[in-house]
Amino acid sequence: MESETSGLHRFVALARRLFFASSTSGGGTAEAVLSDVARRVTLGVLVFAALLFALLIFLIITFAHRSIEQELTRNNASMVGLVQQVVGEYFSSFADMGRLVSQRPDLIDAVRERDVERVRAHLRALVASHPDNSRAFIADAGGVLRYDYPVDASVLGQDFSYRDWYRGVSEDQRPYLSLIYQRAALDAPYVVALATPIRSDGEILGYLVYQRTVQGLAAWISRYSPQPGAIRMIDRQGTAAQIQADKPADLWADHELARRALAGNTGTGHGMDPQSGEESLISYGPVEPFGWAVVVSRPWNAVFGTARDLAWHIVGFALLALLIMGVMGYFWLRTLMQYQRSLEGRNEAVNDYAERLHAANQELESFTYSVSHDLRSPLRAMNGFSRILAEEYREELPEKARRYIGLVRENAVQMGQLVDDLLAFSRLGRHSLKIQSVDPNPIVSEVLEEIVTEEDRNSEIQRQDLDACRADASLLRQVFSNLISNALKYSRKSEQPKITIGCETQGDEVIYYVMDNGVGFDMTYAHKLFGVFQRLHRAEDFPGTGVGLAIVHRIVDRHGGRIWAEAKPDEGATFFFTLGRSQ
Repeated sequence: MESETSGLHRFVALARRLFFASSTSGGGTAEAVLSDVARRVTLGVLVFAALLFALLIFLIITFAHRSIEQELTRNNASMVGLVQQVVGEYFSSFADMGRLVSQRPDLIDAVRERDVERVRAHLRALVASHPDNSRAFIADAGGVLRYDYPVDASVLGQDFSYRDWYRGVSEDQRPYLSLIYQRAALDAPYVVALATPIRSDGEILGYLVYQRTVQGLAAWISRYSPQPGAIRMIDRQGTAAQIQADKPADLWADHELARRALAGNTGTGHGMDPQSGEESLISYGPVEPFGWAVVVSRPWNAVFGTARDLAWHIVGFALLALLIMGVMGYFWLRTLMQYQRSLEGRNEAVNDYAERLHAANQELESFTYSVSHDLRSPLRAMNGFSRILAEEYREELPEKARRYIGLVRENAVQMGQLVDDLLAFSRLGRHSLKIQSVDPNPIVSEVLEEIVTEEDRNSEIQRQDLDACRADASLLRQVFSNLISNALKYSRKSEQPKITIGCETQGDEVIYYVMDNGVGFDMTYAHKLFGVFQRLHRAEDFPGTGVGLAIVHRIVDRHGGRIWAEAKPDEGATFFFTLGRSQ
């Protein structure tokens, strides 16, 4: 128990640390934030799953309990209807037998003539006609017992006008089913009597009464009883027929459901069964026209034992599932903690590396700028002095010296251009983007007006209407300037130079392109296109520094876009670019 308690405390402490870790931290990287969100989501999902699981278990148990109750209520109601029919037929055959015997002419003559032997012969035959019949007798119109079978001399001549059967039959002068009572003859068992008038020419000669024991009646009806449960036959005073009872008590006399049944109502309810002393599901109904009632009683605990067992099985399964979920959650959260610690260590290393890389980049840009700037002065001096030599001392210099001086000037100019390009490339790192809505069409017009020379007048330039975008206008101008300059330069040797500037839309992305029909290049070397100082053609054929496309690539990359090219040798090239999220 101690180990389980300590394990639970560790789990709670770990969950608290995981859930509230972000509130005590001073910040972190995106990965740390995501990890914290993952911990919160994991813990929230576990709690939500546990609550949802508990609710599901509650709903299943409630539904099972209600379904079983409804089914048992329907079964009880159906059984009451069946028992009403069976008991009604039983009592009807009881009354019909007495009516038939009382109407026999020989019995009527024997009673009129007071022929004891003949009357007893009829009574003997009546008792033997049904196994439940225990005794038969005939009382005169005043209720005095005159004939009986089996014979009991102690009751012959006694006045039984106080009996319920006498009051009932003498009042209506038709067959009457008595209450449960204790008879006076033959060991005085508890019986139910059927009394029928014996008539002759409208005159009441007496009353035929025959009895069935309560134990026999209860034993008969018990054959139809449900398991678990019982069927109760109740007389008009609320006394139930019992198999084993020294004195049947009127236990149902004050029972609400029994009173409803005796009042002629049918239904189902919950209540205490006074005979078993258990809370029960009770269905009830009358037995017409005899004034009795039947009750189908099923003990509540026994009836819902299946539902209770099912509920305990479900609860056990739920507890096991929650335990498994808790263990899995504990290990999952512990794994997240370990991952968090390792992630924090990696983040520190990455942050340190990023800081050093940023510092190195700044130093490199500063160095590049300084070197490029410092080279401009000696280059200008070289170009200036070589120009003076070429112009003022031209006549004094031999041809070979003049050619060397020309080469010096050309290389100085080229070196100056290279320095300018390097300066432009290094400035991109310090240039802050000013993203705004930009219409590329006037930018392309300005670029064409600026870079198209007399040498390019025979080039056919086709322009499409370009979609607006969000970009840094000055940098976007640099992109179009470099790409269009390249297209003009590499297509000048074509017979009919042609350049196309356009755009196309793919999904939510606008793709701009500059296409030419110039010399093209082999796609095998496409990976070298955007590197600094990388060239795919000789400088003698196509002059340049090899920095222009590197500048374009860096500008597009800073906008979050991408750039690529498609080409074939001697068939031209097409450069595509997007502006990513800034679009």
